[in-house]
Amino acid sequence: MRLGQLADDRHVVRLGLNVRPLARTDLTLSLDYVATRIDDPIAAFPIVTPQIEAAFPDRFTRDGEGRLQQIDGRPLNFAESRQEQVRWGVNFTRPLGPVPQAMQNARTFVFASEAEARRALPGAVFARAEPGSAMARGAANLTSRVFASLYHNWNLEDAITLRGGLPALDLLDGGAVDFAGGRRRHEIEFQAGAFQRGLGVRVTATWRSGTDIHGSGDTADDLRFGDFATVTLNLFANPAERFGGSAAPGWLKGTRATIGVANLFNTRPRVRDRTGATPLSYQPAYLDPLGRVVSVNLRKVF
Repeated sequence: MRLGQLADDRHVVRLGLNVRPLARTDLTLSLDYVATRIDDPIAAFPIVTPQIEAAFPDRFTRDGEGRLQQIDGRPLNFAESRQEQVRWGVNFTRPLGPVPQAMQNARTFVFASEAEARRALPGAVFARAEPGSAMARGAANLTSRVFASLYHNWNLEDAITLRGGLPALDLLDGGAVDFAGGRRRHEIEFQAGAFQRGLGVRVTATWRSGTDIHGSGDTADDLRFGDFATVTLNLFANPAERFGGSAAPGWLKGTRATIGVANLFNTRPRVRDRTGATPLSYQPAYLDPLGRVVSVNLRKVF
């Protein structure tokens, strides 16, 4: 058994393609391929399975009758991990109002403050538009917009070699190192929203395909994780921008109110064994204790 962890060694190959097929329309089609190999990846101690115990016997202590007495749950190094993923999708943005010719092809970034923008874009030159000017109105129209995006992640490979000389553990085909049930082969992400004059709404939906955990050779121990979808809704308001702009009362400036509902439909993962029953450790409330979460936030920047 290794004493302590080794630093991992990462090798990444990334190929990407972005296409804007329509002139003067912010419609982008993208395709990315990423292949990653990590030697000696550091990981939290995984769930206890026969494969894990066989690979790390020094981490398990049993009595003379084979009963488990103790587990050394410190983080550890696997021998190697490999991942391949294809991600493709479409992103569309449309300003809500006329945009000056010089700004029509501009990339749009929205930040909560100038300080945040300077941290995100070091070295960038910032120009402050006079309130009510054509530049200010154009910038407002550029950042006041509707948008929608749809992306599909297709996981081609996700395998872990626990120790040198052992066969790889295929997380896409029955292998697992945590209670999430291995790696989902397909994941879909959808976002849509609108922002105008200090008011905004964003809807995010995700869907993940089902997956399995294979037992120790007996199909009675196999578990099936069903496909899983969640929807999140966020609303926000910048009162100063909505009511008066630069002429808004001082107490409104720098104020932002948000309401968020995560997991809008209170969906939870569903796990079944061969008989259709859910084992105690995989009850939905154990896998996702929170479910739907409603949050209200009021922030004032001085």
